[in-house]
Amino acid sequence: MKKLLIPAIIGLALVAAALGGCGKTPQGSTTGGGGGCSNGTVDMTDINFAIHTCTIKAGSKLTLTDPTAGGGIHFICFGTNQKCAANADGPTELNSTGNGVQFNPGDSKSYTFAKAGTYQITCTVHPAMDLTLTVQ
Repeated sequence: MKKLLIPAIIGLALVAAALGGCGKTPQGSTTGGGGGCSNGTVDMTDINFAIHTCTIKAGSKLTLTDPTAGGGIHFICFGTNQKCAANADGPTELNSTGNGVQFNPGDSKSYTFAKAGTYQITCTVHPAMDLTLTVQ
């Protein structure tokens, strides 16, 4: 029995490491802990958001940051799956009918969300680069 238990434990450890460790899914979404962005800042990588859920309080700012080391150019707007969609309750800057707000490496932009609700934010360049923002 002990001979089978040790390989099983090693196997589970390898699976956890492949998934990115505790609290992460394969896509990098932070699970639990208030949505993953305690200070309202979401970093971008070269092709994705560093996290995929964020929770802030109404009247607070969401800051999107494209670190210099990220290397990617992003066009950000309300919507999902690389398609912009208007959201009358959100900041007008993210309401785009075109490509969205351009972010170059090193850019950081903040948007104030006055109304509670759930907001979907996407990058029109990168597939699966979606963020769900919950404003309480």
